[in-house]
Amino acid sequence: MGTYLCHQDWANDMAFAIVMTSRFDKMWWKYPHSRAYRPMLMEVGHLSQTLNLLITAMELKPWLTGYFHDRELAEILECSADIEHPILVVGGGTGSGNSVDRITRKITGGV
Repeated sequence: MGTYLCHQDWANDMAFAIVMTSRFDKMWWKYPHSRAYRPMLMEVGHLSQTLNLLITAMELKPWLTGYFHDRELAEILECSADIEHPILVVGGGTGSGNSVDRITRKITGGV
């Protein structure tokens, strides 16, 4: 997963990832004005916070990021490039959360 998240290798050891996407065609239809993105951003924020609380309550380590390779992640999710795009990724698991990947930690003696 770290490859798609711009080499944020701490995500490699996580058990799952939830990718939040937005259907811009529906958003612009419902809110036909230049600030239509605001409700979408608020909903993504509310949902990501709820997921972080839930993941923590399950005694797992949560993480979230908006730093990823948009096109590659959209292709994996089979998003229609014209109307739907990834917005945020939330994940969790029992991984170390270390920013250095497993192989590098092994080579360097556990940085």
